[in-house]
Amino acid sequence: MMKPNPNRVSKSELARRLHCSRSTVLRHLSADDAPKPDRQGLFGLAEATDFLRADIERGNGASPEIRELRRRKLENEVILSEIAVKKARAGLIATAEIGPFIETSCALLGRLLKGKFEGELPPIYHGKTVPEIQQLHADAVDAVLSQFKADLLKI
Repeated sequence: MMKPNPNRVSKSELARRLHCSRSTVLRHLSADDAPKPDRQGLFGLAEATDFLRADIERGNGASPEIRELRRRKLENEVILSEIAVKKARAGLIATAEIGPFIETSCALLGRLLKGKFEGELPPIYHGKTVPEIQQLHADAVDAVLSQFKADLLKI
């Protein structure tokens, strides 16, 4: 079964993505110069939103203030639609989705570093030369990063 193309949308889907009524989409797309649907009745997302933006900007007799508000609203709706398409393609990940993972990862790395550099290494420093301490640090960083990678795969 073929995966649906996120760049091809129905009138209902276009209305949903643009946060407007289906009748608004129908009214604007009934114009002679409006983009035409394909055989499945689907429209190109970018083409349809560009047309809707231009058609709404013409305003159909609305005041300049209303036209500007409509233009700005549609511009924001287009941005939200583009984000949804990118997210569907896994091009974007919402902060809310990745935030907890980043927070957990940072806490884990902090615990590993603290355990190594505050717990394990200080008793070993006594009597060591600067190059030996530097080598201990390099080895400790390698060990922490290896442990971090192994623990991260468990999250």
